[in-house]
Amino acid sequence: MCPESIEARNHKGRHALHLCKFRDVRSLMRIPEILELLNEGDEEGNTPLHLAIKENDYKKAMLLSSSNSIDLGAVNKEGLTALDLCQTDWRISHKQRLMWLHLAARGALRGRRPIEFKVPARERDADLKPLINTMALVATLIATITFAAAFTMPGGYDTSSDNLGAVNLVKNAALKAFIVSDTIAMSCSITAVLTLAFSVNGERELQRRICIMSWVLVGLAMRGTLVAFMCCIFVVIAPKALWVAIFVCIICGIASVAVELSVPILFCPTIIALIRYLKQQRR
Repeated sequence: MCPESIEARNHKGRHALHLCKFRDVRSLMRIPEILELLNEGDEEGNTPLHLAIKENDYKKAMLLSSSNSIDLGAVNKEGLTALDLCQTDWRISHKQRLMWLHLAARGALRGRRPIEFKVPARERDADLKPLINTMALVATLIATITFAAAFTMPGGYDTSSDNLGAVNLVKNAALKAFIVSDTIAMSCSITAVLTLAFSVNGERELQRRICIMSWVLVGLAMRGTLVAFMCCIFVVIAPKALWVAIFVCIICGIASVAVELSVPILFCPTIIALIRYLKQQRR
């Protein structure tokens, strides 16, 4: 490649690194002269990294940002860095979250200008009723399952005349844990259903707050249901096959921990951006 073609720009001031696709970036970056253009912006001040993020070409963005010659603090004419562009929409995609984490891990900086979140008006005014209906359905299913589980106790009931109808394994620690977790799950799910029912004809701000509260309650109910399932299996199987009961508990525990650990990775940038967006809306 001749030097003239490397420095050539189109009518928007974009050079080869701006215009090339991911499959061509690796070969271009082997040319020493091309690295001098790595931090050069177009007419709008966007570097190749800025443009790659704007165009959702995250493979290219990951490759560019991994170079030792990249300036991760470079700002465009809007005062935004590459890290800022990953947060300009509070509904961040999965690829944007990974890109945000990659840039943050490499010490990328944010611009001095506050981020203005781009949320179309029609999306701001979007109806929350589908979300409310879905959450109410999930909460109702959990309430039904946990209510039924309370009357089908593991180990059965005493049929003797002295303790007719009493639970056989009432002193079993796992059964006690089952009762407590099942009660928590049922209480949280029923509370979520009731609060969601009140929000149907409420104002949007009320609906938003109730959705957040109900989301927390449904999350607690699901965790309680999982613990109740583990305890139930342990009560029934442990006396005859302890290793099977332990194995089931380990599987359920791993699944629960995996979900809990994935939340910061998948939603941390979204949560941070959402908080900033809500702060801007209050101004």
